[in-house]
Amino acid sequence: MNNPSVLKSINEVRAFIKENNFALLYIWSDHCSVCHALYPKLSESLMEFQKVKLGKVNYQDVSEIAGEFLVFSVPTVILFKEGKEYLREGRFMRVQEFKKQLKPFI
Repeated sequence: MNNPSVLKSINEVRAFIKENNFALLYIWSDHCSVCHALYPKLSESLMEFQKVKLGKVNYQDVSEIAGEFLVFSVPTVILFKEGKEYLREGRFMRVQEFKKQLKPFI
């Protein structure tokens, strides 16, 4: 997997989803211990999914993300395929289960 894109505006988020066939948004917050613990595990597990492009969005920097993508808690992980949402996990996600769900789409 390539290095994650750090998305700093809602327009960057929209463009990221549009430009990547498989776009995975990782929505997080600075003051979220779960966010900081989950990200390395998720990032490592995505190494086998080379087609998936990861975009990190700080909820505090891009507050519009809540309304546009109905994000009510962090971390939230959303997979888009060709611009359409296919998978969503929130807060306490199991990385291995997420990988199993991801396989049929990739």
